[in-house]
Amino acid sequence: MTRQTVAGHPVGPEVQHADFCLAYTPLGERFRQWKNYRGGTASRIWVLKLADLSHEEIPKPWDGCNDTQPMWIGETVYFLSDRGGEFNLFSYDLKTRNVVRRTRHDCFPVESAMPPLRPPAIAR
Repeated sequence: MTRQTVAGHPVGPEVQHADFCLAYTPLGERFRQWKNYRGGTASRIWVLKLADLSHEEIPKPWDGCNDTQPMWIGETVYFLSDRGGEFNLFSYDLKTRNVVRRTRHDCFPVESAMPPLRPPAIAR
């Protein structure tokens, strides 16, 4: 029996469960230097399914955006994005593949978001 690995590290049976996923940003945050950066290294979020190493990118609008700081609550990835101007909190549902804007700050960006220390604490 072959044992699956991620980045050279063995993956145990609990991680190989069909629903175990990892959300990550593979590139640096260029928007920290240039507001509304839309170049080739714009920040993006990938969701990696560890059971079979399949992956998908959280969908972006046609004119691009910077997605960053992914965090999980249940089946949903919450993240910051500057789609539409300033950074706001968005969510991505893995089952429906819908992106929903959760906050509406037009004058100042949401600078950071932290996952809750106990069960879901993000205001809906």
